[in-house]
Amino acid sequence: MKISRLLVANRSEIAIRVFRAATELGIRTVAIYAEEDKLSLHRFKADEAYHLGEGGGRDRRPFGLGAHNSDRRGCQEFRVRRGG
Repeated sequence: MKISRLLVANRSEIAIRVFRAATELGIRTVAIYAEEDKLSLHRFKADEAYHLGEGGGRDRRPFGLGAHNSDRRGCQEFRVRRGG
């Protein structure tokens, strides 16, 4: 399956790196952000960005990230997790 659009549910430097690599591979990128992140760099580096609401501090689980949101945005799902 060829990836055509990639949603990155991360707001750190890793999101920016993934966006850069995806762009080099010809893959469109999608960012999601909370109100508190409206000026974050990852929002502007993506091809598309969607506001998800007020946010919940560091925990983004209330937004229901994952397959549901990626499917709604026309994206294939790709997960990167830190730690063990």
